[in-house]
Amino acid sequence: MKKFTKFMSLLLAMVMLVGVMVLPASAANVVEGNIPNSNLTWQYDKDSKTLTISGEGEMPDNPVSDKTWSNYLGNIETVVIEDGVTSIGAYAFENCSKLKSVSIPNSVQKINVGAFRYCESLDNVELPDGIKFIAQYLFQGCVSLKTVSIPDSVTKIRSSAFQKCSSLGNIDLPASLTLIEDYAFSGATSMKAVNLPAKVKAIEPTAFNHCVAIEKVDVDANNSAFTSVNGVLFSKDKTELICYPAGKIEESYIIPNDVTTIGYAAFSSCASLENICSAMVLRTALSMLRYTMTTAKCSPLPPLR
Repeated sequence: MKKFTKFMSLLLAMVMLVGVMVLPASAANVVEGNIPNSNLTWQYDKDSKTLTISGEGEMPDNPVSDKTWSNYLGNIETVVIEDGVTSIGAYAFENCSKLKSVSIPNSVQKINVGAFRYCESLDNVELPDGIKFIAQYLFQGCVSLKTVSIPDSVTKIRSSAFQKCSSLGNIDLPASLTLIEDYAFSGATSMKAVNLPAKVKAIEPTAFNHCVAIEKVDVDANNSAFTSVNGVLFSKDKTELICYPAGKIEESYIIPNDVTTIGYAAFSSCASLENICSAMVLRTALSMLRYTMTTAKCSPLPPLR
C-alpha cells in the first residue's frame, strides 16, 4: 500500500511538472497589453492569428506601436472588436495585408481615417449601425474587397474611401446618403452600375473616376439635385452633364441641347467613346449646310429632330 501511495504521489508530481512545462509554451502563443491613452486592451493569438480589442470607450488614432500589435501586422488574419469599444482609431489596421475578416459591434459609432487601408486580403465588411460617415481612405487599396454593407445612418462617403478597390462590385448606397466626395470610388474597376438615392445632394467631380466598368448611373426619381438620361448623369435641370459612364459601349454621343456646362472629368476613361458632339453645334453646322445647299440648288436636307 505504501509503495502504491508513493507511486501515485510520484505520478501526480510528474503530471503537475508536465503541466507547468506546457503552460509557458501555450502562454507564449498569446501576447497582450494595454492600448496607450485609452481604457482598451489588445490580445493577439499567434495560433489563430486573431487580434481582439476589448474594453470600454474610444480607440485613439494611430494606436499601432511597439507597445501594441506592430510586430504582427503582416500575420493578422482576423480582427475582433468586442462590444463596448466605441471607435476605431485612424490607421489602426493599415497594411494588415493578410487580414481576411473583421467583426465590428454596433457599439462602434466612428471609424476613423484609413483604419483598414491596404488590407489587401479583406473581402467582405459589414459596417455597424450608427456610424455617420465612411472616413477618408478607410478602405483604400483593399483590392480583394467585394462587398460592403453600409448602414442607413451613413450620410457621407469621404474622399478616397474606396479608392483602388478593384474587386468591389455594385454597392447599395443607403437612403440617408447626402454626399460623395472626390475619388470616393476611383479605380473601382469592377463596379458596373450606380444607383443614387433621393437625398444625395452633392457628388464631387472625380467621385467615380477610372471606374471603367460602370455602364449606367441611375437616380431616384425623388432626387432634387440629379437626374439620369440613358444612364448619363445630369443636374436636375439637365443644364450640366456631370458624368458619362466610362463603361458605356457607344462610340459616339451627342450632348443634349440644354447642356450649358460639362463637369470636370465628365468623360474620364471613356475608352469606347470616339466622337462627342454638341446638339447646338450640330444644329448650327446643319443650318449652314442647308444654306450652302440651297444657294447651290441642291435637294433640301430633312429637318433635324
